[in-house]
Amino acid sequence: MARPIRWGRWITVLLILLLATYFTWPLVGFYRIGSAVESKNAAALAQRVEFPSLRRSLSQQVIAEYLKLTGKDEKLGRFRTGVATGIGAALAEPVIAQFLNAETLLDFLNKRWSQNLQRSCSLLRLFMAQCMGSVVAFGIRDNALSRLPATRQTEE
Repeated sequence: MARPIRWGRWITVLLILLLATYFTWPLVGFYRIGSAVESKNAAALAQRVEFPSLRRSLSQQVIAEYLKLTGKDEKLGRFRTGVATGIGAALAEPVIAQFLNAETLLDFLNKRWSQNLQRSCSLLRLFMAQCMGSVVAFGIRDNALSRLPATRQTEE
C-alpha cells in the first residue's frame, strides 16, 4: 500500500518541476535577450529574435491600427480589412526591414534611437504616401496622412 503513495509523490514532484520549467523558460529567454542588449551584441540578438515574424507582425498591427483610427475598418468590413492589412503588410515588409533589424533594435533598446526614429518615420510616411494608390482600391480615400503625428526629437 505504501508503494502507490510514493509513486504519487514522485509524479506530483515531477509535475511541479515541469510546470516550474514551463513558466520560467520565457524568463530565461528574456534574460538572454537582455544580456545580448546589455552587451550590445547584435549577432546574439539576431539569434534570439525572429525578425521576419517581428516585421510582419509590426506591419499588420500598424496597418490595422491605421484603419481603426481613420474609421475605415468599419466601412471595409472584417474580410476586406483583413485583405487590406495582409496586402499592406506585404508591401511594407521591405520598408520596415530597412529600419527594423538587429542593430536598430539594439539602438532602440539602448535608448539611443531618436535620430533613427525620425528617419524611420519619414520613410514610413513616404511609403504610405506612395501606397495610397493601392489602398484606394479598398475604399480608403481621405487625407489621413496629414493626421499622422509629426515626429519629435527627444532630448537625452
